[in-house]
Amino acid sequence: MLERMTGNITEYPSGYSNWAQLLMDFTRSPREVVIIGEKAIVHLKNLQKHYLPDVIFCASTTASDLSLLKDRYVSGKTLIYICQDNTCQLPVETIEEALRLLSS
Repeated sequence: MLERMTGNITEYPSGYSNWAQLLMDFTRSPREVVIIGEKAIVHLKNLQKHYLPDVIFCASTTASDLSLLKDRYVSGKTLIYICQDNTCQLPVETIEEALRLLSS
């Protein structure tokens, strides 16, 4: 069904936004945003104010053994990691830097 819609998506994208979202789900693996540190929840809320349709969030204010969070906690810092396909970029500390990485 999706294959039959691709022509329509390019001709009238706003009318086929749900189909376009499904197409994106099939053509690009989701990115994970890992936020860990004292301000993790505040940073999470600020990032979620932006339209990031292919992003999965994971956040914690404390150290954790969860695989995405393990060994990432640094006392006194809040770090944001942008990951995709089991690979994470170097952490950043600001929302602006995270958004810049997500847009590239």
